[in-house]
Amino acid sequence: MTDEFFEVSKCEPDPGWDDAFIFDCVELSRVPGLGQGKVMCNFKLTNSGYEFGFTPFVSEHVDVRLMAILKALGMTLKDIGSLIDKDKSNVSRVLNGVPLLKKVPFTKVDLKRWLESCGTGPEQIRKSMVIFAELEKANVVAEPAQEVRNDRNTRNPEKRKPR
Repeated sequence: MTDEFFEVSKCEPDPGWDDAFIFDCVELSRVPGLGQGKVMCNFKLTNSGYEFGFTPFVSEHVDVRLMAILKALGMTLKDIGSLIDKDKSNVSRVLNGVPLLKKVPFTKVDLKRWLESCGTGPEQIRKSMVIFAELEKANVVAEPAQEVRNDRNTRNPEKRKPR
């Protein structure tokens, strides 16, 4: 008799990986720190065998994971939409319910790889590179939104509401 089981399903891989799948275990969803009880595994075949990389589950779709990464960088929905050629209302709808990610280092090279994985055409990639460079200059991608709010609250303690 079994008291738990894993469901495994295929999903789109992150850039640089051959394939990916999701492990889903209902029992693990009750364990603090494991979120939804899901984890994503990217894998690829190398000269020395298979290489695996596990990440927390965000979405089955690579474009949604890209939007979540850009949101973690502190970008607005409008900025994300301009980078991936979608309206900000569509970005908002897609990201509704998607787990928040921690900020990770992310460069123009990373953005290009992710956009290519999403099937974005060369002209939109060129436009996105220009937009991303402008956002970098404006330090829009420097801090996640929560860190910005925390810094603002630290600088303006008299404006905070008492609890």
